[in-house]
Amino acid sequence: MAARAGSSASAPAPTSVPAPAPAPAPAPAPAPTSAPTPTTAPAPTMAPAPTSVPASAPAPTSVPAPAPAPAPAPAPAPAPAPAPAPTSAPAPTTAPAPTTAPAPAPTTAPAPAPAPTSAPAPASSQGGSGGSGDSVGVDICSLLRLRNQMKEQLMEYKSAILTCQENFLDQEIEESVIQSATEHLENDIEEVKVSFHNKMLALQRTQISDALRNKLKQGDEDSRLILETMKHLVLLSQTIIDYQKKIHEKEQQLINIRRERLSLKVYGGQKLQQIQTMMKRQKEKQASMDVRKIEKMLANLEKEREMTTIIQNVFQNIIVGSKVNWAEDPSLKAIVLQLGKNVYLQ
Repeated sequence: MAARAGSSASAPAPTSVPAPAPAPAPAPAPAPTSAPTPTTAPAPTMAPAPTSVPASAPAPTSVPAPAPAPAPAPAPAPAPAPAPAPTSAPAPTTAPAPTTAPAPAPTTAPAPAPAPTSAPAPASSQGGSGGSGDSVGVDICSLLRLRNQMKEQLMEYKSAILTCQENFLDQEIEESVIQSATEHLENDIEEVKVSFHNKMLALQRTQISDALRNKLKQGDEDSRLILETMKHLVLLSQTIIDYQKKIHEKEQQLINIRRERLSLKVYGGQKLQQIQTMMKRQKEKQASMDVRKIEKMLANLEKEREMTTIIQNVFQNIIVGSKVNWAEDPSLKAIVLQLGKNVYLQ
């Protein structure tokens, strides 16, 4: 009976759950309005109920299932589970009591929830028939998205390649600049080394000359030998200078001789060219003169042949006109036969 009393005491809670049924409307304000209805002892426990309603706000999507409102009839079966709720209800004096009070309420509320979850199942199955067209549209959209992504990746790769090439060119330019700079630095270092070596030699010479000067001031045997050696070195250096002058003069003479030889060679080449041109002109003149002579000779020969043919014709006419039997006279016969020959064929 106590359990029944507890169940009857908890019965108002499910009646308050349908109260949010108008909540699917835009505002959950009706939930607070239903809060004052349970003015009974569970009021402090139901005060947090509005806070739990927003937590179960998604439930209104399954609210079409409130049709199982008769479910409270089978509710007595699970009622022993929420029975402890009234035992915890007297604890509203403590702060944690409100937190424990809402716990049983959601546990009882989801009891009818499976029915609504099974109820929309057909709805999803009904929408599955038209899902093929949606899936095709989704596939096309995904393909277009993939194409755009691939284009973007290609552009990124191209830009990366261009940047790598630019970096490579910049690296080559930097290497050439570094190489030229190192060459200049090496040249500067060599110049500095040479100048330093020359300065060291000059310093050593000055030191040696100063030491020799100090030694000569002493006037001892060593200084005398040093002085004689220096005089001998001066004489040797003088003779070396004289020989160098002579060598320079000889080199200058040799250079002059080479220049004269070169000038003579150039002059000989010019004369040879002039001789060749003169010989060529003479050959041309000789050839022209020979041609003229040959032409004159041929002309004279032609005239002589013409005169000879005329004379032959005259003699033949004379012999024929004299009516002499030239066949009986052998000499006359030979003359006539000779006159009958063609001069151009001889």
